[in-house]
Amino acid sequence: MREPPDTLDGLSSAQLRELVASLFAKLAELARTNTALREEIARLKGLKGRPDTKASGMEKASGSG
Repeated sequence: MREPPDTLDGLSSAQLRELVASLFAKLAELARTNTALREEIARLKGLKGRPDTKASGMEKASGSG
């Protein structure tokens, strides 16, 4: 990962978009890591994990009409 700029004032619009996109990617990566670590902690403590259920699809049906 490269060094963050000292100031954002000198960056072009394209550079700002690139920076925001990279920050969103890093945020998503950290969220996945956080979830995996929480699941690992729960497993090590012997707690039940998240249930493996799928959405019923009722939300889609209730929106139309």
